[in-house]
Amino acid sequence: TPREEKGLRLPHRSCMRGDGVPRRASISYTGEMQLKLPTGEVKTRRTSITFRDDPDVKDVKPVWGMVEDPSDLWFNAEEYSHIQDKIREIVEGISQGGEGIDGKTSWLCTRGLEGKLGGSCKAYESVIEEQKMQKVRGRYDMDYIRSIYEFHTVDSRVLAAARAESDAKDVEQYMQDTRKLMRR
Repeated sequence: TPREEKGLRLPHRSCMRGDGVPRRASISYTGEMQLKLPTGEVKTRRTSITFRDDPDVKDVKPVWGMVEDPSDLWFNAEEYSHIQDKIREIVEGISQGGEGIDGKTSWLCTRGLEGKLGGSCKAYESVIEEQKMQKVRGRYDMDYIRSIYEFHTVDSRVLAAARAESDAKDVEQYMQDTRKLMRR
């Protein structure tokens, strides 16, 4: 800038404030971190954390103040046991080839139970093993790792696509029924 060329320095920002204006307490952090990629290449990334001057804090009403009896907020032992039994029943039904107690599969819904079914463990183990082998060889091929994961998750992707299609049909049917009801 022209001022710097003449040897004049700009005053600090805090000096430009008017009288009576409180000085802002600044809490921030700026630094760098180095990332070592599997290829051996080292990349440097800058990090910066700054806090807002005017935090947006809202009062939250405690959950136990929202109901008359706080014990209604959580499952009691009997309800929790029933839920666990249903989960066990579904997992056992799937492990028996998808057939439930009554021989039908329509009642089985495994959403949220993927961790209990253990289907993705094989994919994780294969990927981690391949990463270890590539590290020993000193060569990193992320496309090959991706292909290994894709191979082990084909069934999951097919099932997810079928569920998405089924959900779309259910939503469309719901919307048609709601429109018919609203036209009356």
